[in-house]
Amino acid sequence: MIEPENHRKNESKKDIKINCPEEIAQGKYSNLFITTISSEELIVDFALLYPHSNQAKVQSRIILTPGNAKKLKSMLEKNLLEYEKFKEKGSDFSGPDVKFSIN
Repeated sequence: MIEPENHRKNESKKDIKINCPEEIAQGKYSNLFITTISSEELIVDFALLYPHSNQAKVQSRIILTPGNAKKLKSMLEKNLLEYEKFKEKGSDFSGPDVKFSIN
């Protein structure tokens, strides 16, 4: 049975615990990204373009649905606007006050 939209809005938000293995938490540097899109998905390859070279190595690949790609776009726009406000003030940017736990 599908629940009505207004019922889902009334549900309390649940905490989500994110498990991030150490090798992922360290991150990968990327100075180049390539996107590919189809009717079903958006693929973003994050690559490292080596200095003085025409070679790049893909560091990570993310596959998103078009809906999640739109959400990512919105989040990036919001966070970049916030970053630009801080930079205009000459303040150090520490990012928004986000509380989450990575195990």
